[in-house]
Amino acid sequence: MKFEVEIDDVLSNSRKLPLPMVRKYFAFFSYYYFMKTHEQIALIINRERSTITTSIQDAIDDLEFYARSRDIASHIDKFYMIL
Repeated sequence: MKFEVEIDDVLSNSRKLPLPMVRKYFAFFSYYYFMKTHEQIALIINRERSTITTSIQDAIDDLEFYARSRDIASHIDKFYMIL
């Protein structure tokens, strides 16, 4: 997935898609891969610390859902092979 957005837009208060998604994944990768604290991330993208906590959890939920849906899809494929 590739987002082409301006930094000023990411730092803005806009909720226009894909900006909330960009902020969510920025928070997730900043926390898990760049080891930034929730407070540091909040300062960088001008958000509340609690918003960063929620964003990181939402990103984790997205990734878990994607993994589960791939597993479900593989079972559906097997079902159709039987028919």
